[in-house]
Amino acid sequence: MASAGNVFDHGRHGTSLAKVEQATRCCATSPVDAQSPPKPLLVAAPCDAGEYPVVLFLHGYLCNNYFYSQLLHHVASHGFIVIAPQTPPPILAYKPNALRVPAPVMVIGTGLGELPRNALFPPCAPLGVSHAEFYDECAAPACHLVARDYGHTDMMDDVTTGAKGLATRALCKSGGARAPMRRFVAGAMVAFLKKWVQGKPEWLDAIREQTVVAPVVLSVVEFRDE
Repeated sequence: MASAGNVFDHGRHGTSLAKVEQATRCCATSPVDAQSPPKPLLVAAPCDAGEYPVVLFLHGYLCNNYFYSQLLHHVASHGFIVIAPQTPPPILAYKPNALRVPAPVMVIGTGLGELPRNALFPPCAPLGVSHAEFYDECAAPACHLVARDYGHTDMMDDVTTGAKGLATRALCKSGGARAPMRRFVAGAMVAFLKKWVQGKPEWLDAIREQTVVAPVVLSVVEFRDE
């Protein structure tokens, strides 16, 4: 496939990242500011004026939404507005095909996530509560991609600050530099959105047929069609 517009590279749009504070009230009896969201938001968007699809991005367990700012910029650069609330969403029900969302699903996993970083720490994404479980619970259409040589937090920013940020490096087994995994995750997201939102399946089909050179080695490429 031609490299022009490669989903694994930044797109043609410059991007901005805005932080929106959550609604507050001065006292228990005062009304909440109706102009502010109930949760803090990060909003990544193209700088060019226009109409763009909106993507809702939910961060990882116990993480901060700004740990993913570089990934959000990448997706937004391809013509999407990405809204990332700071919130802990429960997803898994531990039943096959239980994740019945009325839309196609992409599950991206890591080969190192199920491995412990050392003898003291358990795996960050142990078997039974990781990507394979998510995919097993997904109804078609769905796809499952696994980056063999990367860990559970390797799609985050190169620098993640604070105690939680340090924990993403200290607790989880990593494949090293985060940029390749982040490029892959962002690019796969863009390919998925291009197919299912914009009706342009070329890049997702290329990932499926492995005719495109991804920034990482994939150990699992599986699709569950309707």
